[in-house]
Amino acid sequence: MKKPFEKAKTTDEIPENFKAKTTDEILENFREKMEKEFKLGIPRNKLRYATDGFLNGRTMANRDCEGRGIPGRFKIGRQIAYPVDGTVEYLRTILTVA
Repeated sequence: MKKPFEKAKTTDEIPENFKAKTTDEILENFREKMEKEFKLGIPRNKLRYATDGFLNGRTMANRDCEGRGIPGRFKIGRQIAYPVDGTVEYLRTILTVA
């Protein structure tokens, strides 16, 4: 029978994937994942997928027009792409810890 108020687990008993990470660790993991998946850069139309919905390509198009977008964007044919490093730095500027 399960006790209603069990003793809380110590941090040693919590699996690694459940431990809190710093913003630097999160962004470094993101950078590694994106560099493997997008060799040249992140296309604007894949930005939502790449950032798990945190950045939208249409919003970034508007911010690019305002001069507040991801730095270093470039064109390949008719598509706009963002460098992985620029995207990580942009996320660092908008990221806040709750």
